[in-house]
Amino acid sequence: MSTRSNRHVIIEGPDGAGKSTVVKYLSTITDTPVARRISDSITGVKGKDLQAYVNQDMGEWANYASADPQVNKSAYSSFHTPRASHIYDRYPLISEPIYGLHVRKSPQPAFLTSWYRDKWREFLAHDPLIIWCLPPYDEVAKHVHPERDMDGVWRNLLPLYRAYTFAALTYPGTSVIYDYTRDEPGGFSEPGDLVNLVSRHFEQ
Repeated sequence: MSTRSNRHVIIEGPDGAGKSTVVKYLSTITDTPVARRISDSITGVKGKDLQAYVNQDMGEWANYASADPQVNKSAYSSFHTPRASHIYDRYPLISEPIYGLHVRKSPQPAFLTSWYRDKWREFLAHDPLIIWCLPPYDEVAKHVHPERDMDGVWRNLLPLYRAYTFAALTYPGTSVIYDYTRDEPGGFSEPGDLVNLVSRHFEQ
């Protein structure tokens, strides 16, 4: 496991894209803990306060290497112990604008205020590694079931997939698109490719 703090990895993508498999694999191989998950496709957020979750979670992301003085904050305090590196199965700053808009027709209120703008800037300053799980849409659709997954997810799967594709292509930070169906060399199609990428991220 990495002994570095503040070097987090976030696995993102629509339901059925293979995120949970990637999270478990990377956590096991790199011996890195998985962060507490705030929502899923079966129960959704169900009244959970995502603003409070982000405030508390990112409050532990002491990034001593950040060039942003608002993020560095003199290491937050000489008594602060920075959080160990974690792997996340989604993060609300990415997933809530997508799922909130397409499944619930509006994200939680805080995501429509300056709080979101400020947290997004802070999030980017921490430079987490984002792995976008985006196999072809037909492959994703095979793994989403109307009997199990939320109705809003099932009915809006294609818009969700397109929104994630757009987010992955426009994300300004460190990220890679992972498609487990590809077999080209260097195309991040093999789990080992991701392990090497994550290991390098932790060592920076």
